[in-house]
Amino acid sequence: MARRLKRLTRRLGGANVEEAASCARALTALLGPRPVSSLLPDESARITRALLTGRVISALGRVPWPAAMTHQLDPAHPAFLPPLGMHLVLSARDRTLMALPGRTRQGWVDPLGWAGVDGGPSVSIWFADGRHGYPVGPLPGITDDPGGAVEQVRSDNGHGVLTTCRRGGVTLEVFHWPVVLQGQVAIAVFARLSLDAPAPRPVRLGFSMRPACFEGVEPIFELKRDRDGMWRADGAPILALARHGDDLLVGRNGQADPWQRFSGHDPTGERHDAGPLTVSCGAGLARATEVYRTTLSPGEPFSRFAVIAPPPEAPPALVRTSGRALWKGAIADRKGLLASGATIELTGDHQRLLDAARQRALLAGDRLSLANCMAAVALARLGFVRRAGQRIGDWMSRVRRDGKVLGASGEEAAMLGWAAAEYFRWTRERGWVQEHLTAWTRLLDRLSRQEPVPGGQAIFGPEGSTRWSRIWQTAALLSGAAALREVTDAHQRWGLAGATAREALPELLGEAPWSASPGRAADGSSAGMLVAAWLGLVPVRSPAVQATIQHIRKHHWYGGGVFTQGGAHPAATALLMAVLRRHEDGTDPLRVVGALASPTGAFPSARHPLRGALGAGDDLMGAAMFLLLALDAVQVVKRTLRVTEGLQRAIDLPTPFGRIDVEDGRVTGRWWGAAPKIISPRSGTSAPQS
Repeated sequence: MARRLKRLTRRLGGANVEEAASCARALTALLGPRPVSSLLPDESARITRALLTGRVISALGRVPWPAAMTHQLDPAHPAFLPPLGMHLVLSARDRTLMALPGRTRQGWVDPLGWAGVDGGPSVSIWFADGRHGYPVGPLPGITDDPGGAVEQVRSDNGHGVLTTCRRGGVTLEVFHWPVVLQGQVAIAVFARLSLDAPAPRPVRLGFSMRPACFEGVEPIFELKRDRDGMWRADGAPILALARHGDDLLVGRNGQADPWQRFSGHDPTGERHDAGPLTVSCGAGLARATEVYRTTLSPGEPFSRFAVIAPPPEAPPALVRTSGRALWKGAIADRKGLLASGATIELTGDHQRLLDAARQRALLAGDRLSLANCMAAVALARLGFVRRAGQRIGDWMSRVRRDGKVLGASGEEAAMLGWAAAEYFRWTRERGWVQEHLTAWTRLLDRLSRQEPVPGGQAIFGPEGSTRWSRIWQTAALLSGAAALREVTDAHQRWGLAGATAREALPELLGEAPWSASPGRAADGSSAGMLVAAWLGLVPVRSPAVQATIQHIRKHHWYGGGVFTQGGAHPAATALLMAVLRRHEDGTDPLRVVGALASPTGAFPSARHPLRGALGAGDDLMGAAMFLLLALDAVQVVKRTLRVTEGLQRAIDLPTPFGRIDVEDGRVTGRWWGAAPKIISPRSGTSAPQS
C-alpha cells in the first residue's frame, strides 16, 4: 500500500505538499487543539491518502462509498466534514473485524456491508428492483435519500455479521463470515434478495469492486477477471464468484462510474458479457461490478455466494464450493476453539457482548502492549490457559539479561510483569513459571530499580502519564512477589520495593481529584488513575478515590461514558465502573460500558454521541476491559470466593483456588488445596471434589 501511495504522490506534484499541510492544520482547528500525532497516526501516508480521496470524491461525484465516508459526506449527518481539499476518515469509524485466531490476515465489514481484507480494495453489494438501483444505505450527498432501513447484527453464534437493507419493495440480506482457504483467511459473503411486492418483479444483484478501503481511496490500476470468475486487483485476488454473472459493468478515470449505469442514472458506460476481462486505469480508478439478473416472485429468494480476497492458488473447485459447506466448516472450527476455554453465560443481553469481546480478544496479535496484556489476562481467566500462557511466554522470551524487554517501553514491561503474575494467580500453571522463571526474575529486578516513563497513551493522549506507569510498576512488583513467594527468595526484595512504591503512591498521585500529571488539570483521562484502586493498591473507599469518581461523573461524563480522547472512552469508563461497583450496590457496569459498543458488539477507541466511533472501530482495549469487568462476577478476597448474580452459568471456570462450575447460583469446585469460603446467590461452602 505504501508503494502505491508514493507512486500517486509523485503524480500529485510538489505544490500539493503545502496544500496537504494547510488542510491538516485546518482539520486540527476544526476538531480542537489536539496534537497532530494524535490526530494523524502514520501522518505522511494518511495525508497522501486524504488528499487523493478528496480529489477522487470530486471526480466521481455521487457514487457509493463505505459507511464512514458516506456519513462524513452527508451535510445532514453530525459526522459531516466540510470540503477542505482532502478527506480524512476521522469519525463514524465503526467496523467489525473478520479474522481468525492465530492468523495475521484480518478482514473487516463496515455498517453498510462493505468488506475488505487488510488495507486492500473493498467489495460492496448493490441491488435493484428493475428500474432503480440502490446501495446499502444512503447515497452520499443526497439529503432527501434516507437510504432505506439498514440493520446490522452478529449471527446467533457470533461468527458472522448480517447486514439487512430494505428498499423499493426488495430486501437485501448480506452475510459475511471469515473462512480459511488453503491456510489463508478470506471473507465468505452470501447475498440474498427477497420481494415484498405482491407481483413478480425483475431484480438485479451486483458485486462491486471499488478502489476504496476503510481509510479512503485505495487505488486499483488494473482489474482482471479470468474465465473461472476470479477477479484480481493489481495481481492480488479480490473476489471469487461461485457462479458467472449476466453482465459486467466497468469504469476508468474519465468514464461514467458503473454505479451510474446500475442505478439507471446514466445508460452510457462500459458493459460486457461475463467472461475474461481486463480494466486498466493509470489514475488507479479501475472499478467493476458483476451483475446478476432474474425475475423474482413473492416469497421466492434469489441468492449468490462469493469469497472476498481468496488465496491466489485456490483451484476453481475450492472457490466454487457451496456457502453452506464453508459455513458448516467455519462453525465446527469455532466450536473446537471455544471448547478449549471455559463455558460462561451472563444474564440478560450481556452474553452477546461477552461473546463478541471474547472473539476480539482471541484475535489479539503478538505485539506487547497494554491492550494485549489485558486481553491475555482475560483469556486466562476465561479458561484459555494454553493460548494465554503462550502469548505471555512469548513476551517473556524477549527479556534480555539486563531485564529490559526487547522492543517494549517501560510501561509495557511493567504490564508484562503484572500479566505474568495474574496468569499464575488464576491458573496455577507451575510448569509455566519454571519455564520462564529466569526471565521473570530479571524483569522484576529491573522494575525494582527503574524510573517510570510516561505511558497509557491510549487513555491520556500522546504525552502519556508517569503516574500511570508507576502504578503498574508497583502492581507488577507486589503481584510478582506474591506469585513467586514459594519459588524464590528474591520475592522479598521485590515485595519491599513494591511496598515502598505503594506507600509513596498517595504523594505521587497528589491532591484529589487525581490528574494524569502534575501540570494537567483533572479531566476525563483521570479515570485512568483509578486503576490504582482497581488493582488494590489504594482503598476503594478512600476520600481521594471518591473525590476523583465524583469529579469525573459531574464534569467529564458525556455521551454515556467518561469523555476523553474525543468521546466516551470504553476502557476509561470500564475502569470507573469497576471501582464504582465495589462500593455501590445495584450498579450494572456492563450495561453502561456495553452501550458504547456497536450493534455487532465491537467497541471503538471512543464514541462521540453525535459523530460516532473514533479511532479504531473494533478496539482490543475496550473489548479486553469489558471482559475483565464481566469477570468481576467472580471476586476473590483472601480465602473467600464471591460469585455474584451476574454470572448465570459457568463450567470449568478458573479461580485462584481451582476450577468451578456455577449452575442456578450453586457453586461447586475442584480445588487445588483447601476449599475457600464461598459466597453466592445460594450461599454455602461447597465440598472439595476430586
